[in-house]
Amino acid sequence: MAVKSKSNFMSNLNTPEDHSYRSISKSISVFSFVHVFKLFIGILTTKFSAVFLGPNGIGILGLIKNAMNLIDALTNFRFSITSVKEISLNVNSNDKKALQNSISLVVQISYFIGFLGGVLMILFSPLLSKWVFGTYIEFYWFIILSISFMFNSYSTACLAILKSLKKIKLIAYSSVIASIFSAILVVLLYYFYNTKGIIPDLLASSFIYFLLK
Repeated sequence: MAVKSKSNFMSNLNTPEDHSYRSISKSISVFSFVHVFKLFIGILTTKFSAVFLGPNGIGILGLIKNAMNLIDALTNFRFSITSVKEISLNVNSNDKKALQNSISLVVQISYFIGFLGGVLMILFSPLLSKWVFGTYIEFYWFIILSISFMFNSYSTACLAILKSLKKIKLIAYSSVIASIFSAILVVLLYYFYNTKGIIPDLLASSFIYFLLK
C-alpha cells in the first residue's frame, strides 16, 4: 500500500504542468544567460568603439543606427512578435501541413519587409546623408546599408521560427557565436579603418547574424 502511494505521488510530480514549468524555467535561464553575455560583449565593443572612433565617430555611428532603427520601425509591423504567435498556434495544433505553411508564410513576409526597408533606405539616402553628415555626398553609405535590411529581416524570421519550435539551445548557441564574431569584427575594422569601418561593420554584422540563424 505504501509502495502504491509513493508511486502515485511520483506520478503526480511528473504531470504535464510540471513538465511545462521546467521547460519554461529552462528557457528563462538560457535566455537570461544569453542576454547577460550579449550585454557584456556590448560593453566591450562600446569601449573599443569609443577608443578607436573617438567622440565624432561614435556620434556618426549612433546617428546611422538611429536612421536604420527608424526605417525598421516603419516597416517591421511587429513582425517578430506576430510570427512567433502564428507559428506557435500551429505547433500546438500538431498539424504539420499548417505548420509548414505558416513557416513558409513567415519567411516570405520577411523577404517583403527586408525589401521594403531596403527600398526606403535607398529612397531617403540623400536626406539621411544630410542629417548624419551635413552633406548629400555620403548618400551611397546608406545605399550600401540597404542590403542589411534583407539580412536582418530574414534573421528575425529564423529566430521567430526557432522560438516557436522551442529550439532554445540552438538559439543560445547561435546568438553567443554571432556576438563573439561581431565583437571581433568591430575591433578589427575600427582599429584599422576608423570611421571608414562603420558601414562595413554594420553590414558584416548583419550578415553574420544572417548566417548563424
